[in-house]
Amino acid sequence: MTTHNQELFRCDNLTKNFGGLTALQGVDFLVSEGEIVGLIGPNGAGKTTLFNVITGVYPSDAGRFTLKGEILSGLAPHQIKKKGISRTFQQSRLVLGLSVYDNLFIGMLESFQAGFVDTLIRRSRFKRELNGAIEKANELLSQFNEELVDRGFTTVNDISQIDRRRLEICRALATKPALLLLDEPSAGMTPEESIELMNDIRGVQKKYYQQLAIILVEHDMLVIEGITDRVVALNYGQKIAEGTFEDVAHNQELKEAYLGQ
Repeated sequence: MTTHNQELFRCDNLTKNFGGLTALQGVDFLVSEGEIVGLIGPNGAGKTTLFNVITGVYPSDAGRFTLKGEILSGLAPHQIKKKGISRTFQQSRLVLGLSVYDNLFIGMLESFQAGFVDTLIRRSRFKRELNGAIEKANELLSQFNEELVDRGFTTVNDISQIDRRRLEICRALATKPALLLLDEPSAGMTPEESIELMNDIRGVQKKYYQQLAIILVEHDMLVIEGITDRVVALNYGQKIAEGTFEDVAHNQELKEAYLGQ
């Protein structure tokens, strides 16, 4: 197990209410650079709500969260993304009728400089930027699957489920985040594909993004055990356990809430 020292992300007393329902209540934990933290809990525990608060989709009602010591609570989603937090979603946000390249370019839009006029008049500038975007896209894709580089113009509808998940992660990485939030990335895949994808994620992080921190929501405990450095467990919006997988797996409250024991 890797030892991590430099704190990257912290949330303190994070609370979110929806009317009379408390979806998050006083959640606090920290994530260090290069660390992979598993976020687990039964359905309705508040995992996706926590992701939505951290990415600015929902404002928090109390508490705060910081990245590299800077308070990001209250910022708009696009501002939080620029600060260095990116995410994927449980339900795929890929456009199936568009190509692999087109879907990946969606994650690069904020970095594009050429505008509509450039595509009509200053064609050379547009071509240079397009070629640069393709080069960057190929670099990202090759980190996960070399074969995807040769399928850049293939529609997403015609690639496998595991390659679609790889593409979504590549799109999130295109913004060069410091913290990556993965919401059930193995959803819809076979156990073998899930293991392969987790190996990809860990391998790509170790080789290309050593300082990148990841918070992973996942229901498959074998996946959590195999990839995470530490685990945070939620139930009814509250943190009920935190530590290594081995420590958390023996937590009685977690067994009752999550494993039905």
